[in-house]
Amino acid sequence: MRIGVAAIGDPVLRSTWSGIPAAIMAAATSLGHEPVAVGPLNAAGFRYAGRAARGARVFGQHVQFDRIGVLRRAAAREVRRRVEHDSLSAVISVTSLALSDRVSVGAPLALWTDAIVPLMVDYYPQFTGLPHWNVRGMMRAEREALASVDLIALASQWALDGLRTHYPEVSTPALVVPFGPSLSPEPGNQRTESESESPMVLSVGVDWHRKGMDTLVEAAGIARDALPDLRVEIVGCTPPPGSALPPWVRIHGRLDPSSPAQREQLEHLYRSASAFALLSRAECAGLVLAEAASYGLLSVGTRTGGIPSMVNDGVTGLLVEVGDARAAADAVVRVCSSSGLAAPDPSAVPTFAAGLATILGALSDQSASGQPRTG
Repeated sequence: MRIGVAAIGDPVLRSTWSGIPAAIMAAATSLGHEPVAVGPLNAAGFRYAGRAARGARVFGQHVQFDRIGVLRRAAAREVRRRVEHDSLSAVISVTSLALSDRVSVGAPLALWTDAIVPLMVDYYPQFTGLPHWNVRGMMRAEREALASVDLIALASQWALDGLRTHYPEVSTPALVVPFGPSLSPEPGNQRTESESESPMVLSVGVDWHRKGMDTLVEAAGIARDALPDLRVEIVGCTPPPGSALPPWVRIHGRLDPSSPAQREQLEHLYRSASAFALLSRAECAGLVLAEAASYGLLSVGTRTGGIPSMVNDGVTGLLVEVGDARAAADAVVRVCSSSGLAAPDPSAVPTFAAGLATILGALSDQSASGQPRTG
């Protein structure tokens, strides 16, 4: 089968949406299908929308222009052209921005994503403080998009519950299909035990505040009462200018997995870690938690968004409340000592290949039963 993977950015690039489209394309190949990149979609339109939003912020207005219906319909028409040109058997879109019930793409279509608009409003920084007219317009356009697909696959139970709460009128079949790791150990290179002599907690994220890196540093400082040699390694972001960090915290900035040297550096950090932490204030999925589990690492996460679907509390890690540095410190001590916890089995970690197989199977079952498209 020729499987299209649709994204606003280039699906081939690991820099597009945390590498998820690229991981889905690799999964299609591993399942014996031929992946076809469908994107970047309507790049100019979304680029202008982004500029308009930035311009509005200059005047104190926080708005989102990239989720309006006209841009969705333009992107959906591009998807349809690719379906016709490349004879695609099915399309997996990682964003509802490329979907509209007014444009049929001409092939079985599934949305595989981590959240919906009403869950992100006043949760993620870029969706905070939006005017009511903007939120209503985004939800109206997203409702149309959700009605255009044959299947909605959401990465967490939190997202699925949100779909049912905020869009009860959407009758499209929906199910939870977790994301897997976009970075996982190569065969024969799996972590068997920490390569570090002293305990080390690793965290990976691109936004210092939203990812709770400040909470992690505070928690680790408390945990050092019990683990005096504890170190923290942070990848993907840097603290605000002028921040003073203790010497046992090391910042790596962004590491690009598409660069062999930087990928090896990131893999070395996973292999060297004693545990992983993601103390986010807002998190739709937390893909890095799957990556940590694939290296056999226990994780400390926060009870927010999709994280509880990624960390089985008391089994593959521990969950704490957002901003609770004391509880996070206690959890760090426990996971670093594996007190009462067994390391995750990497073979049990959800994968993109397993998720894609589930989605394609559901689309095939719908086709076999003659179930009509919802939109």
